[in-house]
Amino acid sequence: MCTCCSASGSSERVRDFAENIVPRLSANEFQAHFRMSATSFDILAKHLATTTEFDFEMSHGGRCPLPVHKVLMVALWTLATPDSYRSVANLFDIPKSTVLLCLRRVCSAVVRTLCQQFIQFPKVREDIDAVEQRFANVRGMRNVIGAIDGCHIPIKAPHCEAAAYINRKGYHSLVLQAVVDSRMFFIDCYCGWPGGVHDARVFRNSPLYESGESWCSGKFVVGDAAYPLLQWLMVPYRDNGKLTPVQKNFNYVHSATRCVVERAFALLKGRFRRLKYLDMKHVEDMVQVIMTCCIFHNICLQNDDDTELFVTLDQDEQDQDNCSLSRNDVGDGHAANIRDEIADTLTNA
Repeated sequence: MCTCCSASGSSERVRDFAENIVPRLSANEFQAHFRMSATSFDILAKHLATTTEFDFEMSHGGRCPLPVHKVLMVALWTLATPDSYRSVANLFDIPKSTVLLCLRRVCSAVVRTLCQQFIQFPKVREDIDAVEQRFANVRGMRNVIGAIDGCHIPIKAPHCEAAAYINRKGYHSLVLQAVVDSRMFFIDCYCGWPGGVHDARVFRNSPLYESGESWCSGKFVVGDAAYPLLQWLMVPYRDNGKLTPVQKNFNYVHSATRCVVERAFALLKGRFRRLKYLDMKHVEDMVQVIMTCCIFHNICLQNDDDTELFVTLDQDEQDQDNCSLSRNDVGDGHAANIRDEIADTLTNA
């Protein structure tokens, strides 16, 4: 058995794990334990060292601060596993309270300095065209640059208004609304609404609702029936039992094009297993953790980290779309005409 695997479940503190054992891990072992490659880790550690959260030049009392690379290891191990804070503390030979401090410090620095850099709609024409072409390669739907969906992150019941966080499946959660591109990069993330709120309401209160048309630049995003039909947001035809062959074909192509967002959520939760249940007291901390995982997800993809190690689509995510309530199918007449034109084009292609 690998030394670090057995150590994480031990009640005894491990000496020099970060200092002596981790450097001897193979590349595959490092990625399996910390959920990212050593290359991605080094890039992150160097960046974090430049942030104010890790500026320790001022003299202060107490213990010497942990080095940046160790703080990042603690944070990543905490995000990567469902281990208790006590187990993580024993593994890295630090006090239990320090584990949460490390996680908070890393999340604060990452969200503050890297969110806008790594989570954004493509702006360069070549990038937009490349994303659109990859989506078109799926089933022939043109002008798509993103797929939107909502994902429920299970959480510990908050102290305030806990009932509002109970979702339709009966557990407490936070909603993560995300748009992904054709390679599973998150290009827009919006998180923090209680799990009891429908995806359509989350969407209408998100910055994306007001800015999506300008961000899409003449292209559009595909979403499931929970979302309204807009000129820049294409949703499937509502199945009333009387769909035409053209409409059925559109729905089939639309579904195949949109499934990349489900795979992105599966990769996110598979890579950072802490997202399968956030046992934290404060919603603000939960949101920071979720956003940090989304940013880490993009950094790993940018550095070609292996994705197949972590994709595990569970039944809860697979069933999510089938349980979504259909809301305003037609947002405006022009959007409906655009969808009809796309449907005709797909049939005649």
